[in-house]
Amino acid sequence: MFGGERVSKIALLLVIAACCCGCRLGPKSLQNSRLPYNHAVQQTAQEEMLLNLVRLRYAEPPEFLSIPNITQQYAYQGNGTVSSHPMFFDKVFGSLSLQATDTPTLTYTPLQDQEFNNRLLTPFTLDTIDQLTRTGWSFERVLRLTVQSINDVDNATAAGGPTPELKPSFEQFAAAVDLLEDLQEHRQVEIAQATRTNQAEQVGVAVKQDALLAADVLAAAEKGFEYRASKDGRGWQLWSKDRDEDYLALQFAPEVVGSGLHVELASLLNLSTAQVSYEMEQEKSGFVLNRPQSYDKLVVSTRSMLEAMYYLSQGVRVPPQHVECGLVTVTFDSAGHDFDWSQLTGDLMTIKCSCEKPERAAVAVPYRGCWFYIDDRDITSKETLAFVLLLYNLAVQEGDAAKQGPTLTIPAG
Repeated sequence: MFGGERVSKIALLLVIAACCCGCRLGPKSLQNSRLPYNHAVQQTAQEEMLLNLVRLRYAEPPEFLSIPNITQQYAYQGNGTVSSHPMFFDKVFGSLSLQATDTPTLTYTPLQDQEFNNRLLTPFTLDTIDQLTRTGWSFERVLRLTVQSINDVDNATAAGGPTPELKPSFEQFAAAVDLLEDLQEHRQVEIAQATRTNQAEQVGVAVKQDALLAADVLAAAEKGFEYRASKDGRGWQLWSKDRDEDYLALQFAPEVVGSGLHVELASLLNLSTAQVSYEMEQEKSGFVLNRPQSYDKLVVSTRSMLEAMYYLSQGVRVPPQHVECGLVTVTFDSAGHDFDWSQLTGDLMTIKCSCEKPERAAVAVPYRGCWFYIDDRDITSKETLAFVLLLYNLAVQEGDAAKQGPTLTIPAG
């Protein structure tokens, strides 16, 4: 009887110990899995973007996979035994074994549907440029990657597609953004929100006095219009109402206006020199007749996400043997010499190439028998890669774009 009581107590203790272990394994599993998954997602996102930049340089299409879901499943299996010695009932023996296993399930979604491609090809908005510059990104990095021209000053528009055979124009634009960068560092220029009031205007023809119905007045009011008595007093005229309109403007500090920097910048961007603020307008078409020789505003033509990627891909350092084999397009300048694309992108991002896996790489991918990578000590290139990933998330991974298309689920355990 004594032995039986002791066995029951030991068994109870073993059960309690097993339960306590199970309680600790749950929170512990979160500590052991969340950060490794976070790191893996971040690292593979960088590798995927780098690989796609290299693909574009080799005239191959990019490919993206979304990871909309990671499911971690835990299973616990415990075994316990309690026994007593056949000769000594006061001697009780017990053992407990507890095994924990986890089976992660990863869900991949190839991003190939029409909505995704539309977003990849949709030009950035001026609001996006404003958000980026307001959150600390430099004018130079933002404008060079997201803008293809300002007031007809070209920023290597041809570089926003497959590698061109002739060197694009970019020097004048680069000089202008260098000046803007200097002014930004001294807090003498910013992209600011501004408001103007659009005055009421006559719309359409007058309506005879007895022809205006109450329903017409209500319908006009719902759309922001109103009827006023015509000048001759014989009818009613439809008018738009005064309304405030917000817009973006490039605004300079008053002390800068008229200075050498301001005059030089205005000359580079075909601007008049007497203004403190220049309205920013997004260009809807790349070809406009009768363009002015001098602008009182900034007419900005923006790139799409895909164009920004093509732009950066031109600077991928291609091994000589790949050039000799004709795997990439060679670009020539006006004198017929090979154009070095590092003149355009070298101070933004440098993607190096090595025959062996690099030792000091922030991110590296194998491709066509070589390793393409960004040096871990190249802070500028790492910052640009982070910026491109931010652009990608802003431009592409909004809404439900990442939720469509076929889904591949892989039990990773």
